[in-house]
Amino acid sequence: GSGTDSHRNFFSLMGTMAEFESVRELPIDRTSILQSTKFDTKLPLMRAIRTRTSISVLSSGFFLSFGLMALLQHLPAFAESIGLEEEQGTRILSWAGLTMIIGNICFGFAVDCLGPIWMLRLLLVTLTCLIFAWPYCYDEKTLRLLTLTYGGCVTVSFNLPLVIFANAFGAASPTAILHLSGLLNVIAAPGYLLGPTIVGYLYDLFGNYRAGSIFAGTSLFFSFISICFCLHPDEQKRRLGL
Repeated sequence: GSGTDSHRNFFSLMGTMAEFESVRELPIDRTSILQSTKFDTKLPLMRAIRTRTSISVLSSGFFLSFGLMALLQHLPAFAESIGLEEEQGTRILSWAGLTMIIGNICFGFAVDCLGPIWMLRLLLVTLTCLIFAWPYCYDEKTLRLLTLTYGGCVTVSFNLPLVIFANAFGAASPTAILHLSGLLNVIAAPGYLLGPTIVGYLYDLFGNYRAGSIFAGTSLFFSFISICFCLHPDEQKRRLGL
């Protein structure tokens, strides 16, 4: 009965301890462990932040945040200001959300051909032109066309900085990509909050969205100028000695 169970449990425990001792005595290849973690120590985070690629992408993201969401957030109010009904503005905004989803798929093939840096430059030029043209949409058809094009470009511009970081630093330090992406979000957060607010204040001040479009378009233009200094991944790796 209970005596037999106690003996069985005792011998089972002894067997487990013997297996543990045999595993503990196995030789450990410390060299292979160090080699497997070498990529994380190959490029310190602060060195990655000080690179030309990081400075270019981070500064571009900072300027981008002040102008990127102004059109989408003020679209219903702008539609009413040109004589459209509120439902029409809301419907156009919902269609823009659909193109934001489709944009990732469509522009993904273009990124493979042009590369993420040139693709981001092209998108920023397009977004800048669309923002400057925004106040001159006087009917539903032109506003819908502009907004659908803008929505398709917006979503890709969110994702390309991560791709640029991955191409430049992924082989040396995968963790640096996550840190740089988080730093980009921190830098851009104030702009996403203040940008649409400033555009709304300019509308209250001047009674139209032309001043707001100039502010947002100028922010996007500076974002484009910043990304123009971004290095090709191979050149960045060569300068880092990777």
